[in-house]
Amino acid sequence: MSRSLIVAALLAVAAGANAGDLTVAGTEHGGFISRTPTGFGPGITLDYLQTDRHQDAKAGGVGLTFGLPVPFARIDVGAKAMWLDAYGDATAGMVGGRVSVDLPLSLEGFVQGYWAPDAAASGSVHKVSDAMAGLRWKPLPLVGVEAGWREFKVERNDARRDAKLADGAYVGVSVGF
Repeated sequence: MSRSLIVAALLAVAAGANAGDLTVAGTEHGGFISRTPTGFGPGITLDYLQTDRHQDAKAGGVGLTFGLPVPFARIDVGAKAMWLDAYGDATAGMVGGRVSVDLPLSLEGFVQGYWAPDAAASGSVHKVSDAMAGLRWKPLPLVGVEAGWREFKVERNDARRDAKLADGAYVGVSVGF
């Protein structure tokens, strides 16, 4: 009985563990912090973007993903709630996912996309899109260098108030935990 209880407790603790990578990246006009879960099962994503191009426009959010390991790749599907401060406050519920592929020489390639239509956004926001692609090199198991391209776009009903919080190349460092 006590062994079964110990095994059940260990399994419960292991299920609560949530491995991930935290990336801090900079661009020509701002930067972002992003947390991406790794492995099979549920995970938590965190995002914060800021740019100085549009009067310090910024966005932040939290989401849930579910990792599906498939041969030669890992697929994450999920949703995230974003708070937007780009020419007015708004919120958006975004759905999307990420595909990661391990490459030779400790490299990982990935693409990620999230989208929120008019019906999932508040205020005058017409739609929100977040697309990212890049390469991560891990010279050490828990430390990586990442480079890629990201576009985070907020489209409003009044096109003059549209904003891109990220639009172009970025370089960053990542820490695994």
